[in-house]
Amino acid sequence: MCKEFTTQRFLGIWRYFFGPNETIRTRLRAFFQDMLPLWIVCLYNIHGPTTVSMVQLVACMKINDEYRLQSATSVRCYDSQDFFIWFGVGIVGLVIWSIGIPMFAMYSLYLRREVMYDKKVREQFAFLYNGYTPKRWYWEGVILVRKVLVLLVGALSFEGVEEIQISFNLILAIGFLYLQFNTMPFDKRSWNVLNKMELRSLAAWCLSSLLLQIVIVFNVNIVLNTVIGTLILLNNVEFNVRFLACLFTEVCKAIRNDPMLVAMPVVGPLFRPFVNYANRLHAREPRVLF
Repeated sequence: MCKEFTTQRFLGIWRYFFGPNETIRTRLRAFFQDMLPLWIVCLYNIHGPTTVSMVQLVACMKINDEYRLQSATSVRCYDSQDFFIWFGVGIVGLVIWSIGIPMFAMYSLYLRREVMYDKKVREQFAFLYNGYTPKRWYWEGVILVRKVLVLLVGALSFEGVEEIQISFNLILAIGFLYLQFNTMPFDKRSWNVLNKMELRSLAAWCLSSLLLQIVIVFNVNIVLNTVIGTLILLNNVEFNVRFLACLFTEVCKAIRNDPMLVAMPVVGPLFRPFVNYANRLHAREPRVLF
């Protein structure tokens, strides 16, 4: 019975029940072990903004017929010692942070690829591969590569860069849409909702980039540009509405599958409407009989 309670976790992360013989040192060790998924999530969330900051250390922009460092316009590019110092810092940061951390994470998963579905490994690293099929356990690395490429393209800054940025974005969108369509890396949970939403997001990205390319290349008149801009807005609004609806549905299902939330005092009744909504959805799902 004691062993069963020690597996219970608050919010699925922290162990809150310990045996009578557990020391403070043991509890602290367990706490820091339980924090590993949160550290991974934090690194994942700050990976993009930090990559942008690193790119800005090597990106130049033209000001009054001179190229200046984007992050410090007082520094002239290519002919000052300060530029080469910051350029070196930016390159090292890109290699270590933007490329090194994702590679290290994927290498850690590679070493555990045979046991990644063991309970202990799942508790620590499941954030990186949960939701993917066993053959596509590495797909989070592909998504991080896509993220870095998009940020690098967006950080470019020179005359006429807008056309190049949109062209590269369109190429990236088509390429990753092709990869997604041919691999379908997500598992089939909730009637394959993850693959469907990923395809929709990449399709929305492709369509938005294509329409922007039309506006910049042809630029016929303000009326046509306004119509195309409205289409881009509606395209992205439609996807975001679908995404929020799917997210709300999955949250309701998660609450429904955790009876402890409803049983909690004071806040438990707040979860009941979500459970009722999930039950109504479950009742409408098709039944497969053998």
